[in-house]
Amino acid sequence: DPQLQGIVWVKEKESQNNLQTTRLDNKKLLNIMEKCLEGGMSVMIENVQEALDAVLAPIIARQKIKKGRNFFVKVGDKEVEYHP
Repeated sequence: DPQLQGIVWVKEKESQNNLQTTRLDNKKLLNIMEKCLEGGMSVMIENVQEALDAVLAPIIARQKIKKGRNFFVKVGDKEVEYHP
């Protein structure tokens, strides 16, 4: 979206849901993803090219692990509790 209209629209729609915005080159990307998964918040990753980091694959594919009554998602080497 060259005019960034889509990004503005998503940010506006998700503003009530505490949208977190980050980039793939952010050093704190995994920390942001963990916090958002645990808190049930939305995340928007900006400037994504053709390939994504392999660490994000379980999150994108929603590969949940059920332990008891809770669901977990693997983020890096940690299993983070998932709140939909």
